Amino acid sequence: MAEEKRTLLIVDDVELNRAILNEIFCKSYHIIEAVNGKDALDIITDKEKKVDLVLLDLVMPVLDGFGLMEILREKGILEHLPVVVITVDGSEQILEKAYSMGAEEIIIKPFNPDIIRRKVRNILSMYMRMELISNIGKLQHLPEGEAEDYGSVDVGSKAEMEALSSRTLYLLELEREKNRVLANLSGDIMFDYDVKSDTLSFSEKYYEVFGRDTMIEKVSKKVSGTDIIYEEDKQVLIENLKGLSINNSTMRAQIRLMTKDSGYLWYECFIKSIWDMDDETCLSLIGKFVNIDKHRKEISRWKEAADNDALTGINNRKGLEEKILNIMKSSWDSTGVLLFLDLDDFKQINDSKGHAFGDKVLRTVAEKIKSCVRSTDVVGRIGGDEFIVFLNGISGRNAALKKAEEIDRKIQNSCIGYPVTVSIGIAQFPEDGSEYDVLIKRADQALYYSKNKGKNRYTFYDKKTKDMPFQSLLSKKDSDEEG
Repeated sequence: MAEEKRTLLIVDDVELNRAILNEIFCKSYHIIEAVNGKDALDIITDKEKKVDLVLLDLVMPVLDGFGLMEILREKGILEHLPVVVITVDGSEQILEKAYSMGAEEIIIKPFNPDIIRRKVRNILSMYMRMELISNIGKLQHLPEGEAEDYGSVDVGSKAEMEALSSRTLYLLELEREKNRVLANLSGDIMFDYDVKSDTLSFSEKYYEVFGRDTMIEKVSKKVSGTDIIYEEDKQVLIENLKGLSINNSTMRAQIRLMTKDSGYLWYECFIKSIWDMDDETCLSLIGKFVNIDKHRKEISRWKEAADNDALTGINNRKGLEEKILNIMKSSWDSTGVLLFLDLDDFKQINDSKGHAFGDKVLRTVAEKIKSCVRSTDVVGRIGGDEFIVFLNGISGRNAALKKAEEIDRKIQNSCIGYPVTVSIGIAQFPEDGSEYDVLIKRADQALYYSKNKGKNRYTFYDKKTKDMPFQSLLSKKDSDEEG
């Protein structure tokens, strides 16, 4: 008995998707195409067209895949017409809904052509056997051997994709050109990593921005040694990649990349992983790099403005606390010294010389303090005429005393046309306090002792300052801000 080709109905509103499925099945099946559920329903209910299996997309205009299945179920058509849903959404909610509405099988994109061929062949064979069983009486009257031949028709098990048709090639090329133009217009750098070949391919924009080849082979062996990714950001990217899975298939991370003309710039990396749903292996990673350097720098400027004292340009209380806390938490063996400075008789300066001169004094003092410390130290004004200096990594009284003396000397020799002195309270981290608020309070107590003993001096927090009746010297403005 001659083999009879079965008919497949491909329902998808995207022509490229229909063309690809057509390529996979056209050698072994008759193919009919529909662009939405309504057109598919007209074809299925047309008695002159015998559809044996439907390959159905879910998201379509006019009538979507779920809507079509609902109508077919109400009409009783799904009892003898298998529907294979093809979707990019492999969520549990979608799978449950599709199966509950009568889908025979669900294929998650991207799919393996060989696997989808086998599944379609097996489903058709099963439905053929069911049809044969229901018509067993008729089969008994067929000549011996003919029924066996009819029941074992090969519907595509040997089919292989040969040369792509001109239609599919045209659509693929058109899709590539659209993606290329869109990528260039957006300024984003697109990429595709093939897991099997360990090859990373970039869009043309990559060469324009980075001046490097757009195709990289043996990527997994080169990531750790490349200089294109800022060293501190490599681990961030690697950890995010390790977190990808079937259930967590997307990631985004902000990293710095070495550009051809501008050094390291900030980029946001978006990645979508593509998985083989049958054996749960990752097939590829597709993604893009988006330049966010300007945005990052704007945020940095806003944050700097929010964390800086408007008058002196050094840290305000918020910025000071944040930076010192970061140092305290950076390592279990971190050490430091906190100096709490208060200008002596600053009210008298304001009253006799005016507030403009007072502001000049505050700015000059801030500059002198900054000139005495390192970039790893933290300097801030916490309100009024009070300043904080945190000497990062310094331990022991001798080092702290030398720095206090240097700051005191620089302030007294500031040459601003008015004698300025300062009182200082000193607390050591973590000996006098392992928490920021405690350390500030200890230095405040030591500062109060300096003021109480005649001003223009520095005092370490110890038993004598601890036992002395204490009144905080934080400015009224600062106290009001605290609440």
